[in-house]
Amino acid sequence: MLITKRDLSNSQNKKLRGQIEDYLDHYNYVIVCACGIDDMSGWRKLKKKYSQGNLGFNPQSVVFIHKKKDNYGKERKGRGQDRSGGLLGPSDEGRDMLGF
Repeated sequence: MLITKRDLSNSQNKKLRGQIEDYLDHYNYVIVCACGIDDMSGWRKLKKKYSQGNLGFNPQSVVFIHKKKDNYGKERKGRGQDRSGGLLGPSDEGRDMLGF
């Protein structure tokens, strides 16, 4: 399941946590992608909470991807050129976890 958020604020973190929990009841994998985050401390707390739960034999996994605000909404450049404006571009977190 993919959850996308734009301009994620600290007040939205509780709702996001509830969405993650609901989706984990039905899916083994949840990807959370935020395009712009107003308060990084709440984002880091969520990442920490769900990264600790992935140890051992737990078949469920939550991946967090953060696209920095200065890049979203920009068009991608042509093939073979700088693609840092893409969703999973070189500077995006979570890229290695997804196997790209």
